[in-house]
Amino acid sequence: MIKLTEEEKREKNRVRCAKWQKENRKKLHEIQAKSRLKNLDKNRAYNKAYSKKRYDNNPVAEKVRAAEYRAKRIKATPTLTKKEKKEIVGLYKIAQDATKLFGYGWEVDHIVPLAKGGLHNLANLQVVPAKWNRIKSASNSDLYWG
Repeated sequence: MIKLTEEEKREKNRVRCAKWQKENRKKLHEIQAKSRLKNLDKNRAYNKAYSKKRYDNNPVAEKVRAAEYRAKRIKATPTLTKKEKKEIVGLYKIAQDATKLFGYGWEVDHIVPLAKGGLHNLANLQVVPAKWNRIKSASNSDLYWG
């Protein structure tokens, strides 16, 4: 009897598992779906706690994070200094304060949309009413305040 090394055992087990998953794809999906349903409340509680811990229920931080994510996804984020990042966060804070002050939504808008090659930097951002931003969608525009 040939004795296998730990690495050979792991590789043999990996091949065996991959073969089973390929042959039992439907069964595997059913098992995963049952597991998700079984642990739904547990997962929701974890996600809620993680989100609260990470952002402290700070809507400004959450919006900044979401905008950075969208920009990174399409490689539209130039290298920013700490000062520039702080100024961008300040724009989101201004939008939040304007919403409270005026009673209707304000958002941070990309003058040249990310989808049209615009960058996520201070020179390409402005605070505008949410309704105007939604109508503008992904089209280029002049400055709202210009």
